[in-house]
Amino acid sequence: MNFFKIRLPNSNNVISGHSESLIKDVKGPDYSGFIYSEFKNYPEIYLIPSPLHHYTQFSNEEAEEWISENEIKESSSFFQTPDDNYRSLVRRCIDLTRQWDSFESTDMGNGCSKVVVSRVSRQKCAISPLELFGRLNEAYPSACVFIFSTNLHGTWIGASPEPILQVSDGKISSLSLAGTRWDDNEEEWDIKNIQEQAIVTKFIASGFAKFGLNPTLNGPFTLKAGPVMHLATEISAQGELEDFRLLRYLCPTPALSGFPREKAIAEIMTGEQPHRSCYGGLIGWVNNNRNYSSYANLRSGRYDLLSSSIDLRAGGGITHLSQPEKEWEETEKKLQTLIKFIEKR
Repeated sequence: MNFFKIRLPNSNNVISGHSESLIKDVKGPDYSGFIYSEFKNYPEIYLIPSPLHHYTQFSNEEAEEWISENEIKESSSFFQTPDDNYRSLVRRCIDLTRQWDSFESTDMGNGCSKVVVSRVSRQKCAISPLELFGRLNEAYPSACVFIFSTNLHGTWIGASPEPILQVSDGKISSLSLAGTRWDDNEEEWDIKNIQEQAIVTKFIASGFAKFGLNPTLNGPFTLKAGPVMHLATEISAQGELEDFRLLRYLCPTPALSGFPREKAIAEIMTGEQPHRSCYGGLIGWVNNNRNYSSYANLRSGRYDLLSSSIDLRAGGGITHLSQPEKEWEETEKKLQTLIKFIEKR
């Protein structure tokens, strides 16, 4: 059985549903239900169907039974990323960005190349997945909080601060979210973070234009997302989208992959072990009047009921200025924002 729960940002309404079917490669928003994708360039979109008039509730006991049925059995599918492996990948990406910077040029100049790499930290989870969903729901009211479980990809849970694409009654909007600092840092944004965010903004705005939209930009401004701060720019337009082509084009943005985007995605797909699966893909809710909300699958992990563990992911953008040890420390700090919720109280 495939099931989901999702609570959209700043909403008190938890939408839930379950279905025996899982529809692969949905082309457009002519359905209702939960959508998600893997991390890849121009990804296929999966749908757990749930008609609007059939919001379905289920018990925690039923959900745990379905999670057990949907357990991914291959032992190699996820594992803890060894410290040295991650540091080696960071060093490789530092070298790659130096090479790319030598011949890649943007209208913001050279030196903008980046690869966003992540690692897995396996943690014992002392509470049930549905209890963890409740804790995240309470702790992050402005995030998109979700749990979904399918027989193809297992069980994922998280609280995403990053919208990808929202469509509501003719208004189409996105948020360019890039550049990171901890919320106790009151210094001005440095040029590295400003450039990273500008690249993401340009990518999203150009995607809007590619699909016949005339985008309006508002920003950049500083946005708080839990314990961190980001630079953000709102991109919006009026129009109609009859399919998911723009959504698939935008996922993943350079904020989740890097720049140049295609080269960065290729390096992530071959260099990261284990593969991201759904981490860094999209999650969201769609209804059949062609309104939908989609978010990046971030601040999340995959649940393993058999071992009562959760495989958490964290990463960061690697440039020619990065230092492997500091990158490791940053991922440790990011992981703590979820680890603190999986312990007994």
